[in-house]
Amino acid sequence: MNFDNIICANTQIKGLEKAIYENSVIQSLIIEGQEGTGKKTLTSIYSNALICQSDKDKPCGKCKGCKLFLSDNHPDVFLIARGNKKTIGVEQIKYLQKQAVIKPNEGNRKVFIIYDAHTMTVQAQNALLKLIEEPPGFLSIILVCTNTMPLLETIISRCSVIPMPYLAYKDIVKGLVFKGIETEKAKIIALGANGSLGRALNRYNDSSYLETREKLINILFILIKNKTRGYSEASMLQTLSKEMIIIWQSVVRDAIIYKSGTIDNIENIDKMNEIGLFADMYSKEELIKKLEALCDAEKRLYFNAQYKLVLDNLMINM
Repeated sequence: MNFDNIICANTQIKGLEKAIYENSVIQSLIIEGQEGTGKKTLTSIYSNALICQSDKDKPCGKCKGCKLFLSDNHPDVFLIARGNKKTIGVEQIKYLQKQAVIKPNEGNRKVFIIYDAHTMTVQAQNALLKLIEEPPGFLSIILVCTNTMPLLETIISRCSVIPMPYLAYKDIVKGLVFKGIETEKAKIIALGANGSLGRALNRYNDSSYLETREKLINILFILIKNKTRGYSEASMLQTLSKEMIIIWQSVVRDAIIYKSGTIDNIENIDKMNEIGLFADMYSKEELIKKLEALCDAEKRLYFNAQYKLVLDNLMINM
């Protein structure tokens, strides 16, 4: 894999690639983002490029450095993670400090990667700070975290921060197709992935997901025809409440699109006939109000409102 495989490649990410070729590598880097947004993919490609011995097309995947890296045997790449522990302790960072004084074995650069960096104890962070403040010229340090908030401000201020954005629906579909998933199935699986390719891939590997989606969509159509029956069935699905609201949003949004005549943008393509019938039952304004009600329900669930109260309120506007 190389930088072209990074779906969300933005100016900052392209800048990382450019710096490698210009020999102006950032020594201390933080890659921040929620689960499934591509942090580990970027970390792997970037660190591989750093120790690649080719003069162009880094990482080449063919040189000795790349082969060692891809086999997880490169002597100049060190990985730290919390594993089964809640935190990364100071002893793990002290190990890196000892390795930092030893020159690279294979090339001209050493790479330290700290996954789950947000779980470092204060003592571990203070030990790392000494290394970040005066790193040897051959050392690159990469911190990978879901959020920079737990990190000391003194560490953040001495690092370049690369935020990994939530992916757009079309980019998640693109990522799924790249993984070998057929386009129509990718479009369905990407629904409600909330910007996370990782979450979408987990759905693909979950054989029950498509059955659950079918069930939730059917309950919405039941609700439209018979509010009492639909409410009764929805009330028993508290554990799927957030998933249900997101899927219902996608169906109502598709009905609005159908009403506008731009059916090429419909996401639930396997439900085209049902969406057409649904759209014909309401005006565009009525559908927009339903979507607004669903967005409000999602917000209430996010802030842990009682499911029954959220559902009761939603029924008034559905």
